[in-house]
Amino acid sequence: MIRIAIAVAAFSLSGSVPAFAFDCAKASTAIDKAICGNDEAKAENGRMEQAYGELRGRLDGEGKKLLLDGQRAWVKYRDERCGTGASCLAEQSGERADALKATPAGAAPFFLYQTGVANGYTVKMTGYRFTGDFGKGEAAYNRWLDGLIADSPYGDPPEEEEHHPYEWEVDVVMHHLSGRLISAVGWLYNYTGGAHPNSGSEGFLADRASAAPLSAKALFGGPGLAMLERDCARQIIETQSEVYGDVGEDEAIKALEEGYPGTVKETVAEMERWHVDDDGVHIRFDSYAIAPYAAGPQECLFPLADIRAMAGDSGLFD
Repeated sequence: MIRIAIAVAAFSLSGSVPAFAFDCAKASTAIDKAICGNDEAKAENGRMEQAYGELRGRLDGEGKKLLLDGQRAWVKYRDERCGTGASCLAEQSGERADALKATPAGAAPFFLYQTGVANGYTVKMTGYRFTGDFGKGEAAYNRWLDGLIADSPYGDPPEEEEHHPYEWEVDVVMHHLSGRLISAVGWLYNYTGGAHPNSGSEGFLADRASAAPLSAKALFGGPGLAMLERDCARQIIETQSEVYGDVGEDEAIKALEEGYPGTVKETVAEMERWHVDDDGVHIRFDSYAIAPYAAGPQECLFPLADIRAMAGDSGLFD
């Protein structure tokens, strides 16, 4: 594994010093001075430090260690990405503050960063891990998260002898956490030397109490699934009006099926391709899955109230 250097520029990482103790009067490094010399960078750095201190105060020992390790990795990433660029420093501190403040109850943020070398990957992985006492659903989520990390090139250079450094990023977003449901997505980005970068997603959707895999057929029945498939296909052709706009809906859906046989049906039935957030229930199609690369990823979106009504008394989407 690549060892993450301990960096302390513009951030106090000592466990005994308040996270908001950075003092511009003592700024010594070029990055410290860049932050202190720019009002926005200084304000965003202060907001990030405040969020760190507040979060640390409510984490257990395991969570505090995860937070500290992640912050050290984040400082290294920020410094390498921004240098003394004040606008970049402000942006990165603001994004970090938002990520810290969004930490779900019972979880701690993680941040993994590996610098690219002549024969290796630049890797950045972010997200949240449950710590302390938790149930079956949280344990299943942590195992899923471990799988994402294990499947990444973090710490493992590729076998080829010569190439430019590759990139691999995963941003794990906890889209929904309720008493019954955990919904998260690992949003993937990678570049491995081809004509263009690629993106994708890996989802986790489970009953929080039992961690049992969810079955779309069991929840909605055959007729319900057929309705979702039809509506999803309709949404896909609407977003690609330049391809399907010259024909009627039935003919367009038929053309979609002929071009991507079985894809809508299989994806709607595969609940790992679902995620839940405040906008509703999303069914994800990665690049190439249902459209050319240039069209980008596609999705179907259903109002949460509609899915809740279709799921009956399961209570999963309450």
